Amino acid sequence: MSDKPASDGPAEGTKVVDNTHIVETEVHAAPSVTQRANRYAGMIEAMGEGKNPKLAGLLKTLAPIIGMIISLCQVMFPFFAMAARGCYQIYMKTPTDLLEATMGLVFCFAGGLYPTLFAAVEAARMTGWETTSAAIADLF
Repeated sequence: MSDKPASDGPAEGTKVVDNTHIVETEVHAAPSVTQRANRYAGMIEAMGEGKNPKLAGLLKTLAPIIGMIISLCQVMFPFFAMAARGCYQIYMKTPTDLLEATMGLVFCFAGGLYPTLFAAVEAARMTGWETTSAAIADLF
């Protein structure tokens, strides 16, 4: 039990504005990639404790690698988003005939992946390309 009596007023370090408690916080510098990776590694290790001994050992072994991958993905995401926006702008400005010709060249020179690539594109067109493209257009 706490020695302090319960009160209906705002806690220390808060302000009341229009009956809303606003907590004043300090702004800290963003953690480095290594700090984030170590934090994620700790969380991953904690997930594996006590559940399955084999899984716990595997998670403890892979935790630093998984943590680094997650933190690097977070750091790289803005660059991936910028690249995707640039590709989309190029796509919107490129004439349809040129796009089809480019896709044809990719199909021809994809090496052993030609049948798989062609089958994947045709399957996407046949099973919901219109719905998917409309949903993506709604998002952006």
